[in-house]
Amino acid sequence: MFKINSVGSNLSTVNTSLNKNTNVNSDKQYRTSAGLKTGVANSVITVGSSLGILKFANSGINMAKKLFEDGTMKLLIEEFFQDSAEEIEDVLKFVLRKGEEYLKSVSKTMKYFLPVFTIASVGTGYIIDKKINEKRSDLANKKIGLEDKQVQKTKKDNLYYKSNIGTKLGTLAGAVSLPVFNVVCNLANKKAINFKSLLFSTSFGALSGLEFGATVDFFANKSAKKNADKNVAVNS
Repeated sequence: MFKINSVGSNLSTVNTSLNKNTNVNSDKQYRTSAGLKTGVANSVITVGSSLGILKFANSGINMAKKLFEDGTMKLLIEEFFQDSAEEIEDVLKFVLRKGEEYLKSVSKTMKYFLPVFTIASVGTGYIIDKKINEKRSDLANKKIGLEDKQVQKTKKDNLYYKSNIGTKLGTLAGAVSLPVFNVVCNLANKKAINFKSLLFSTSFGALSGLEFGATVDFFANKSAKKNADKNVAVNS
């Protein structure tokens, strides 16, 4: 009698364990990593293109300097601008010098901006994923339903959470992070804080964040609809 009860108790424990594992696996079907993936892709594209443009610009500056040094540029200017060759040469040298100074300044800023941008982009994507997954979990566990305006139906009448979290958080993160970085750079370089520059960085940051967040929402919602229909089909 004792042995039978013991076996029954063990079977009950096993069934409980299986049920728990099933719940965990079911919950995982509702999770998204669209924010993290978009954050990584955004960082790779921005860092790669920024470094590429800087390298190209520096190559152009160095080539122009060599042409001036070996006299080739002077000959070209005299050939095309005979009467005003001297003035044109002075203007080009001034532009070249200012361009070199600007590139040095940009390179210095990029050394700090690109790592900060990468952390902010990936971090924001991770937070968006976390918030979306919390809502998806609430829907899966029936804590929220159609009373929540973001809970929508697929074409097959299955419920899914249509996220706008990425758009909201992305816009906010961009509108805050870029002007803060601008202020920190100005203070570090002992420059006055320019209101117009601050306004521009806030607007540009907000628009960039909006684009980033909307992209995350698009892919997250696409997978949510697909999973909603797939899970119903599997469980029916």
